[in-house]
Amino acid sequence: IDGGSTLNVISETAVARLHLQAEPHPHPFHVGWVDKTRLPVTERCLVPLQLGPCHEQLYCDILPMSVAHVLLGRPWLYDRRVKSCGRENTYTFPHEGKNITLKPSNPAIKPTKDVPSNLSIKEKTLEHRLSILSPVDFAHELQETGVVFALLLKPASDYITPLAEPIQQLLTEFSDVIPDDLPDDLPPAREIQHVIDLVPGSAIPNLPHYRMNPPERAELNRQIHGLLAKGFIRHSLSPCAVPVILTPKKDGSWRMCVDSRTVNKITGSTLPMVPRIPSTSSVPTDQIEDVLDHEVVASSTGGSTRYL
Repeated sequence: IDGGSTLNVISETAVARLHLQAEPHPHPFHVGWVDKTRLPVTERCLVPLQLGPCHEQLYCDILPMSVAHVLLGRPWLYDRRVKSCGRENTYTFPHEGKNITLKPSNPAIKPTKDVPSNLSIKEKTLEHRLSILSPVDFAHELQETGVVFALLLKPASDYITPLAEPIQQLLTEFSDVIPDDLPDDLPPAREIQHVIDLVPGSAIPNLPHYRMNPPERAELNRQIHGLLAKGFIRHSLSPCAVPVILTPKKDGSWRMCVDSRTVNKITGSTLPMVPRIPSTSSVPTDQIEDVLDHEVVASSTGGSTRYL
């Protein structure tokens, strides 16, 4: 019961659980909510209520609220001629020649004297935050919410499993092949220079960037400035662009990926077809497939970022 509410309200959750029939509101409107937002009121439903021996049905506006299932406001207080007693926290209204008094659901809390305690401020704060339920109360709360979360605490371990001796020797022998960081320049020019040919007559895409929160924006700027400093990328003067995205890795860091799906659709195919090995070859086809099936091709850039 809320004397400051100008509406009789029922929550969307209660309507769904009680299987009440919602109907369009005859006069839709917007209402200001407690968090200073405006919510549209477009539906209402007829709610059966039982307050002690009093049975009645009244229309309640449907809103997505979590403070209560049903909120009786000033319209109900006015229609029922309800009298409120602030000291006893009770509401009284007449019904069939008798007065019905609604008492608070929880008993009144009697003030207690301050007892000296040797608990620290942190322990007192934790004591106030801790709420213990009996099995009966827990079962009641479970029926109300239907959702239970279990929190399991266990000590964290920073122990790292050592690598096997053969693997460690292999990494030591080829430590110069995949360094921890790439050199600050591009590799020398090769005999074959790769180009990307677009389909003639296709429109070059010009897409806006994706929305990012401030931490992701800072991480993207850090990676871009690092690639610019090494000379791997340069500022583009083209009026067209494609966006980049950040994807999380298993170690918690971020990998920058270019969303080239739009460009791939208009990229011409210049690669030669993979030759088909005839069955009349001197080497059996199944043996060639078995050998190629376990091969992995990696680049120096992918190796430095552990991305194969």
